[in-house]
Formats: sequence, structure tokens, C-alpha cells
Amino acid sequence: MPRPCACGESCTANRPCHCCLAAEVEALRAQVQRVRELRDRFRDHEKWASYRNVETLLTRALDGDA
Repeated sequence: MPRPCACGESCTANRPCHCCLAAEVEALRAQVQRVRELRDRFRDHEKWASYRNVETLLTRALDGDA
């Protein structure tokens, strides 16, 4: 069911309006940036090669906790 959005367009889960889609894209860009920053910060550490550490750090970065 379409719902009105703050920008005045109608929005659904399957067809987001322009402003909601733009906000989602920005959130994804921020997640990618956090992952890149984390990668750069730990690139030279020997522990970085550990699967468990990689999994934990990437999960934190994607969740916004890094």
C-alpha cells in the first residue's frame, strides 16, 4: 500500500520514492566507507588475516559500530 513520504511522493517497500531511495544509497555509501576505513586501519596487522577477526570487524563496520 503506498504511503505518503515527506517529499510528497508516494512510497512502497517495493517501489521507494526518490528521496527514500537516495537516503538508502547514502546509508550504503557510509557502510562501504566504514569497511574501507577499517580495512586500511588493520591492513598491516598480522591478526587481520584471522577469519574470526575479519568477520567480527566487517560485521561491526557494516552495522555502524566501527
